[in-house]
Amino acid sequence: MKKIILLLIVSLIIFNSCKKDSNPVNPEISTTPILVSPINNATNVSTSLSVSWNAIAGAAGYNLRVATDSIFSGITLIKDSIQTLSYQISGLGNATSYYWKVSAIIDTGTSGWSETWKFTTGSAPDAPALSSPSNNSTSVFLPPTFYWHSIPGAKSYTLQVATNTAFTLFAFDQSNIQDTSFQVTGLKGLTQYYWRVSATNDLGTSGWSAPYFEFTTASGSNTGTACPGLPTITYEDQTYHTVQIGSQCWLKENLNVGTMITDTHNQTNNSIIEKFCYQDNALNCVLYGGLYQWGEAMAYNSRGNNVQGICPNGWHIPTNTEFSTLAVSVNNNGNAIKAVLQGTGAGAGTDSSGFSALLTGYHGAQAGYFDLGFYTNFWTSMDSDSTNAIVMWLWGGDSAINMNPTGNNNTGISLRCIKN
Repeated sequence: MKKIILLLIVSLIIFNSCKKDSNPVNPEISTTPILVSPINNATNVSTSLSVSWNAIAGAAGYNLRVATDSIFSGITLIKDSIQTLSYQISGLGNATSYYWKVSAIIDTGTSGWSETWKFTTGSAPDAPALSSPSNNSTSVFLPPTFYWHSIPGAKSYTLQVATNTAFTLFAFDQSNIQDTSFQVTGLKGLTQYYWRVSATNDLGTSGWSAPYFEFTTASGSNTGTACPGLPTITYEDQTYHTVQIGSQCWLKENLNVGTMITDTHNQTNNSIIEKFCYQDNALNCVLYGGLYQWGEAMAYNSRGNNVQGICPNGWHIPTNTEFSTLAVSVNNNGNAIKAVLQGTGAGAGTDSSGFSALLTGYHGAQAGYFDLGFYTNFWTSMDSDSTNAIVMWLWGGDSAINMNPTGNNNTGISLRCIKN
């Protein structure tokens, strides 16, 4: 009996031993996160990216560290208790190496850190160079088309047009433009604007083009036909458009040349071209052209035909006969030579000729008086007596083209030039 009992005990011990050996030991459950993305040593990574890692069973959250060195002395980001398996990082530097690691928050505290992985960011594109409208350009026709130079690798561009240099008062602000040009509608005539562009690729967005450009708009669209072979001329650092009306070639804008003086002084024969600007504001000369007394406009030369005065070389101050020829070319319809939005009712400008006259008024012969918005005068090169010269004038209330022989020579009025 004892032998039988002993045999049973030995058999039971052997059975239990065999059963234990037949079940492998459960491996230790890992509490250290494993990094997933971006892969170790990834390059050309975006400056705004998502990092991710594997889950740890039972983890209450995760801690993330990002630094610019492998010993994490130059910490860029500390983020604790992340409740997801990824985290979006933004604002990283261009062409910079970063190191990152993750730990898990578990029941016993915090796990050890994962392996340290490295990635290197690529570069956002350079800022575009602006092209057109060029800086400080004037009389830009509506609606303007903006042009800038392409940036290699750029996926899109952002164009901003504002009425202040701080770019807080936007007339236009659009991103995701796929081309290097864009036409903007809705801008106002005779207004100063500022514009800039940035470029975007998969790695980020450039800074803004520097410097920004400024320009002033014309009163309306580009009507009329440019003079053959001579669409523009540049004179004293300003570009003027031309317009062919019948047999005559005119500048499309009022002349704006010389140094502004305040309206308390007369313009004098001192070898310096002088001008008045409406309300002594130089910007108004940019918008409307200068206002000149007759002697200054004539460069103090004698009356007659083909007097260059202060016009560019190859151009001259028109005679009253040449203004009469202009009137015949437009069937004596003053509205055809007024810019759009100039005048009202029976005097509303259509600018069908492209002459684009503005109702710039005048500066009175006595200091302290300016007029704007009701009518305009243009000097001729012909005087009528010792104190008066002949002017062509338009009123905003009717369509007449008038020749007036009594333009006071000390009055400051607009000047157009006609090609020789």
